[in-house]
Amino acid sequence: MTQAHQDLHDLSVAQLAAGLRARTFSAVEAAQHFLQRLKTHADLGVLLDSSEDVTLAQARAADARLAAGSAGLLEGVPLAHKDIFATKDLVT
Repeated sequence: MTQAHQDLHDLSVAQLAAGLRARTFSAVEAAQHFLQRLKTHADLGVLLDSSEDVTLAQARAADARLAAGSAGLLEGVPLAHKDIFATKDLVT
């Protein structure tokens, strides 16, 4: 990860979306960054499960849609769901 990518966690949602569209970084790079931060701060117990394989697969799909020009406004922006949401195939 380059120096420019080390501060992704300081960007707003709008800034993350703009960076993805400008190809400043990819959805995979953003996902990897936040997954690594979760590992670094695992002692905080902020998530029950990060589903790394699912997260990275979704990020690759988002990158493909971004490249094709068919992405939604927040496509590729990492998101964590609060545990009040029921999820299929994930720990809730």
